Amino acid sequence: MKFKQVLVETHHLLQLSAKNNCLLYLMILNSLTTSIIPFVNLYFSMLILDSVLYQSFDLTFTYAIVMIVLSFILDCISKFTSQRLIAKYRFCNNLVTQDTISKSFTIEFDELEKIETIEKLNYLDNGINGAGDVGSQLHDINLCIQYAFTTFFSLIFVVILFLHVPLDASYFFTSPLSTIIMILLFLLLIMIIFKLQKISSQKINEMQRSNISTNSKSSYIFNVLLDLNQSLDIRLNKLNHVIQTNYLKYKKNSLPMYLQWGIVFGRYNALSSLLVELYAGLTYIFVCAKAYYGIISLGSVLMYTGAISQFIVSVQKFISTFASITYRFEYLHIHSDFIHHPNIHYHGTLPIEKRNDFEYEFECRNVSFKYPNTEFYVLENVSLQFNIGQRHAIVGQNGAGKTTLIKLLCRLYIPTSGTIYLNGIDIQKYDFDEYIKIFSVVFQDYQLFSFPINENIAGSSNPINEKVNTILSNIHILDTINNLPEGIVSTLYKDNTDGVILSGGQSQKLSIARALYKDAPFIILDEPTAALDPISESETYLEFNQLVGGKTSIFISHRMSSCIFCDKIFVFDHGKLISQGNHVELLKSCDIYNQLWHAQSKHYQHIISE
Repeated sequence: MKFKQVLVETHHLLQLSAKNNCLLYLMILNSLTTSIIPFVNLYFSMLILDSVLYQSFDLTFTYAIVMIVLSFILDCISKFTSQRLIAKYRFCNNLVTQDTISKSFTIEFDELEKIETIEKLNYLDNGINGAGDVGSQLHDINLCIQYAFTTFFSLIFVVILFLHVPLDASYFFTSPLSTIIMILLFLLLIMIIFKLQKISSQKINEMQRSNISTNSKSSYIFNVLLDLNQSLDIRLNKLNHVIQTNYLKYKKNSLPMYLQWGIVFGRYNALSSLLVELYAGLTYIFVCAKAYYGIISLGSVLMYTGAISQFIVSVQKFISTFASITYRFEYLHIHSDFIHHPNIHYHGTLPIEKRNDFEYEFECRNVSFKYPNTEFYVLENVSLQFNIGQRHAIVGQNGAGKTTLIKLLCRLYIPTSGTIYLNGIDIQKYDFDEYIKIFSVVFQDYQLFSFPINENIAGSSNPINEKVNTILSNIHILDTINNLPEGIVSTLYKDNTDGVILSGGQSQKLSIARALYKDAPFIILDEPTAALDPISESETYLEFNQLVGGKTSIFISHRMSSCIFCDKIFVFDHGKLISQGNHVELLKSCDIYNQLWHAQSKHYQHIISE
């Protein structure tokens, strides 16, 4: 990454931290005061030493007081701004992380699902774990500004030193030739140091990149060990050995890298330090000789040698820190790209008509869908209509395209071809946030979180507990929840606290309770009961059918328990809608439906008899 690109990325990073609009000014103030303190001390130390040598003790006292006061004021400003910056760095890091999380909730679902997006976010996470986050980057940017100021101030002193060029050629150190040689050696030293630091930083960054994969694998295994859901398989199948073996293997693979890292860092730093010390020795001889021949004062020896030392060290540190910043931007720019990614599919503007009669009618016309960069159609030329207030079932074997249709309906995907209409209007034209409010959906892979039960159900940190209790009572789980140590405010799981762990059936009922709490006019159950036995599943569907009232609903399953009470059933096979009708009609007209029903009907005799 070139210097100009680093400046652009720095600008973008500061833009992401826009709420900290004084951040840059704090950085400059901190860098300026921190870098100027050594030169204030060097300058006044020179004056104090010279005044002592000339026995001007009044001046000595004055210089000492001024140096102490100035140093104290500058040091207070430096310390104050440093502490403020630490807080700012943390705030900016949290701010950028928060923006990234917020974007992950609003970015188009199909974009978030892409392999490229997942790989970028994994790269970002692994990079942060290995080399630092936004706060670390801002800290190093501040250091670079500080080293730039130090280099500038010390360069002024160096230039003043080299301007002391008498035309007396009686001695080598009083001739212009000595000054020219020292200048050339000085420039050569800077070039060599710059080259060595650049090579060292590049090699270390290459090693950091090569270690990202190992760090990722090690972190994965460590998280597996802490995952309670996986501990059962680990213990019963004796997987601890293979997990430990792989963990040790990854760590063992990283050890040579760290050893190589130390060798490279030590080799190039040792060579740089050797050259710096050699030149520092020459500088002392050069400056002392000028003082000996009366060209500069004795106090100037202290000042100029200190300034040259500050210059060389600041150049070294600037190059090293700049290399770290450059490397970090290779993955931190993903924050900016991700946050500013346009949601072109969510740009609808029409409001959803607020209807007390829940009359929302959907129609699919010739809808087909295939995933990007694939030729296989998951859905092909599907046309159907979900009638207002009716119960609908979508059935078919696994992989028939049932869930994909629901994701298209919910605008998680957009059709490759064809159109979905809501009350006669293309759903893409509606405001997305308003559009999804009309759906209550429970997917097969529903998620509950390590929050209180009432917050899980309400999807809010301010749940209406009376409403929560009513819903839990309607689905016959309120007594179970009330018997928990803290009732409906009991926290689930043990990720963040000593929470409770519910059975699969109980968890599934909570996910359905969440859909009922939302009270949306269009309710979808997408195989959330797949883990239950057929009889329990059929009972759940019957129960849910009573709870949805007059709302439009869709029940999706590769089992048939939801079909008996549905007004219309859609039969899918290999991405195509092959038949539709009610239960009786399909038994007569659709072979696949007939086969599915009779293969499973023994489980539903209690429904048939009723």
